[in-house]
Amino acid sequence: MHKKKDWLPTPWLFLTIMGLVVTMLGACGIGRMFPDVTVEQLRSKIDAGSPMLIIDLRGEDEYKLGRIPKAINVAPNQLHLLKNVLPDDKNTPIVFYCRGSG
Repeated sequence: MHKKKDWLPTPWLFLTIMGLVVTMLGACGIGRMFPDVTVEQLRSKIDAGSPMLIIDLRGEDEYKLGRIPKAINVAPNQLHLLKNVLPDDKNTPIVFYCRGSG
């Protein structure tokens, strides 16, 4: 039986996924409204323990296959629940990522 992992298995896979995340932000349309975050910037902030909220906008099945560490899954059909996970501190950065629209 495979054990559920909270962390991605290898650094190269993590960086590959993060590269896709940056690409997908543009596909989601989010990148046009908010500043982009590079893979290196996000990884650095995660490693430094910077306060942030990371929201994975993919479906639950995709989320279970692999995710950014500490990401919270809010599937597109559950966006109304987003208000329940927003931080109290309104200055906390929020990072969204999804599969894309294509």
